Amino acid sequence: MTRNRASAKAATLRITVPIASVPNPNRHTSRFALAGRRKKMREAVAALAAAVGPVETPCVIDFTFQWPNNIVRDSHNFEVKGYLDGLVDAGVIPDDNDRIVLRTSIAGRVEPLKGSRDVTIWAHIETARLEIEEVT
Repeated sequence: MTRNRASAKAATLRITVPIASVPNPNRHTSRFALAGRRKKMREAVAALAAAVGPVETPCVIDFTFQWPNNIVRDSHNFEVKGYLDGLVDAGVIPDDNDRIVLRTSIAGRVEPLKGSRDVTIWAHIETARLEIEEVT
């Protein structure tokens, strides 16, 4: 897929989805149910990210989960595979391999979204600054 837009140095995406649709490997669900959740996340992200355009690579991607209540969670247990695949489908990044995405991080925000039953997932994608250190 070819795009005629210039690449950006950074982009931030926000998607709000029901908590049950976020894939969590700690839930004891079948691999088919997990794959279905990943597919829904992938499609939702691809639709949202289509307007963003490509980001210069290599890049780093920071994911932040903002939960709707004060329940203590381990946000790092929630997977972002469907999110990454959706970014590839939308053309934001050309691939999600280690040469393109140098680092991903996952964090949780402690302030809840009042009046919401959904989780908001923020993805900040930024061009990586490659620093080469010479060893003598």
